[in-house]
Amino acid sequence: MRAGSEVDEYNVNKFPERNCSIRTVTGNLSDVEVARVFSECGFNPATDFKCFQKVSAGIITVIFLSFITH
Repeated sequence: MRAGSEVDEYNVNKFPERNCSIRTVTGNLSDVEVARVFSECGFNPATDFKCFQKVSAGIITVIFLSFITH
């Protein structure tokens, strides 16, 4: 995904061009706090995620192991 295209014209997070991934703004949350938020949403970090990639300060891409319908 190119710089500057992280939100659409409605200022909503866009999905990266990779399958099974999302890019989201985390602000000042630590890695542990981000994992806790996903856990509270029903995700299991040990089995649902392939990795988290830092894009820039406060923005991460989350790559899931498979398609998840939460």
